[in-house]
Amino acid sequence: MNKLMSYYYEAIYRCKKLYWDFSHRYSMIDGAALMYHHISDHHLEELDSCQHTVKQFINSITTFQQRGYRFVSVDEAMELIRNKSSQKFAILTFDDVPLSAYELAVPILQKLNLPFVFFITTDYIGKEGYLSQDQILQLDSMSLCTIGAHTVTHPMLRLSKNALKELTDSKNILENILGHSVDYMAYPYGRPSSVSRKIMKYAKIGGYKCAFGTIQSMLTDCSTKNIYYFPRLVCH
Repeated sequence: MNKLMSYYYEAIYRCKKLYWDFSHRYSMIDGAALMYHHISDHHLEELDSCQHTVKQFINSITTFQQRGYRFVSVDEAMELIRNKSSQKFAILTFDDVPLSAYELAVPILQKLNLPFVFFITTDYIGKEGYLSQDQILQLDSMSLCTIGAHTVTHPMLRLSKNALKELTDSKNILENILGHSVDYMAYPYGRPSSVSRKIMKYAKIGGYKCAFGTIQSMLTDCSTKNIYYFPRLVCH
């Protein structure tokens, strides 16, 4: 992607974020989808937005609880959004999902009795540093956990020639493993440079109930109008 296009997509990102942030003060819906990748006390060769220490992870949860937000499942969040409820709510989401999140975050969430979503990149299953099929099944057996899709190979979907296949195959693979429907997905990278309206249409065609992006903003009346692009926050 050339520099001119990068500037263009960055401008779209900033305009949407600005508009959605402004809309929060007038919104009936007041929610947040928090996004995590690695949970580790060791510094990793990853973007800062893709890693949280255990302390940062717990602090981000505590901050929202202190502000009056109740952590809910993605199913309940969809109900609150559909009903335009004024109840404050938050969703915990994890992308890819690395083994560190399973080993460190899940025990904390079980102890706190907080629901969460793991968006699985299916080609990563069983690879070093990622979840095995048995671990995914174990997670799925937990009432707190929702398993969602995160494509097969984690491409930048806007530039992929196989975008629809990435979305539908990842869903089908997970459904074959779990034995039930997979209703939610998160776009890799998730910014406007990776997710076009065509890609959002593919998510709908693929049979998902909603999809998550990565614009750093709250869930409001405005930002939830398109259920195939919900914003998410990275909170340190």
